[in-house]
Amino acid sequence: MTKMDDKNYCLEQLEVWIEASLDSEASPEEIYNCIRSTIVSKIAHHSIYLKHSKELLSLLSGKIPLQTKTLLNK
Repeated sequence: MTKMDDKNYCLEQLEVWIEASLDSEASPEEIYNCIRSTIVSKIAHHSIYLKHSKELLSLLSGKIPLQTKTLLNK
């Protein structure tokens, strides 16, 4: 499966889920809140990885001594 196939599949599934949500008993506000909270959660999840990656890069670059960094987290 290529990236384009994967993208098309994901978008097709999104369409199916939107249609199913609209056909369900969920209110427009519930659908909106679900979509929004999913995006916010994904941002928070990736922000943690970004923070850890930046800290590791700083350690590897010698910008923050390992011992000092360890003491800062206590």
